Parts: sequence; C-alpha cells; structure tokens
Amino acid sequence: MAAGRPRSAYNPRLNAKSNAGDRVIPMNAAVHSLVHDLAKKATSPLVFPSNRKPGARLLDLKKGFKKAVRLAGIRNLRFHDTRHTFATRLVHAGVDLVTVSYLLGHSKITMTARYAHALADVKIAAVNKLDSAGVCSVPDSNRTPAPNLVESETDLNAFSATA
Repeated sequence: MAAGRPRSAYNPRLNAKSNAGDRVIPMNAAVHSLVHDLAKKATSPLVFPSNRKPGARLLDLKKGFKKAVRLAGIRNLRFHDTRHTFATRLVHAGVDLVTVSYLLGHSKITMTARYAHALADVKIAAVNKLDSAGVCSVPDSNRTPAPNLVESETDLNAFSATA
C-alpha cells in the first residue's frame, strides 16, 4: 500500500478466504528495521514497486520469492511454507494458539493447529513441566505402595470415567 493513498484505493480483502474482516498484523523489530532500510533506499512510495511498470505496485510476490529461493539454492520451499514456519515459530516461542489463529486470519483454531506443528523438543519440555510444577512425583522406593486402590480393570475404567 502506498503511503498517503486513500484507504478505499486498496482492498486487502480482495483475495481473502475468510469473512473475519480486516486485521492488523504488527511488525517485530527485525521486520520494522528491514522495511525502514528499504524506505531509505526507495525510489517509490510503494514498499514493493513493480519493476516492469514504474509507479505501479507489485502484483505477485511469489515470482520474486521463487527466484530468491532458486538463487539461494533452497529446494522444495513453497511460498505457503512461510505461513507454517511463522505459526510454528510463534508456538515454539510460547504464543497461545488463539493469538496465532488471529495472526494467521483463521476463523477456527483447528485450522491453526494444522499450521502450528508441535516440535518434538517442545512436547518433551511440556511434559517435563509437570515435574517442576510438583504435579508428578518420582516414585519413592522407601514408601510402601497403597493397598489395592484399584481392584480390577473394571474399577480402573470406572475411575477414568469419573475423572
């Protein structure tokens, strides 16, 4: 979007898949710095101007992305993979799924769960938090087991149903 351009001249919902409406996606410090550096060198008021039509905005970021991926020698990377990476890194950083869902523009959190791939080390760390929270205790070999708390498999199923 060009600086100073009226809001009505740009429709961010043109290709949107959701009816959630417009949303604001904040920039982190690294992105802000990159955009600021681009603005210093800019010859256009647009962030991504067209190289083919001076004064026009770039219509397809995917072409430039594909070229950059090819020049970098990265294989099997699609533009859409960046959304998965974004979601996964947010979750890995401890951001809750509701916020990740909003940032991705999902109306249902189940769709976000598909994007936010849980990493093996994150799963292990999550389970290990039970130890530090005092929820799980290490079995004490000096302690005598409680006498027959669960008599049979039937009692175990009844216990599970009430828990």
